[in-house]
Amino acid sequence: KVVFVAGMLISYIITIIMVLIFSKKFSKNIKEIQSFISDMSKGDFSKEISINSSDEIETLAIDLNTMCKSLKNTIGVIKNSSDNIDDFSKDLSSVSEQME
Repeated sequence: KVVFVAGMLISYIITIIMVLIFSKKFSKNIKEIQSFISDMSKGDFSKEISINSSDEIETLAIDLNTMCKSLKNTIGVIKNSSDNIDDFSKDLSSVSEQME
């Protein structure tokens, strides 16, 4: 009976230690993702998140990196188009002034 109770106590202690270790790692990964998303929401698309956990959290990090790159490219295309429109507008205004 004493051996059974001791075995159960050891099992509980091992379980608690494992839960604490995994929860810290999980919490760290979530905080890293949160920080990455916060930076993106402020317009900083220069960072990349790296999580190697071989689970859904790693898949989420990979997809967030892909989304960040896509947003950065889209913003670049929009800025380039805006610059082109601005240049075209200036040229058109110059031509219009010359015709007067």
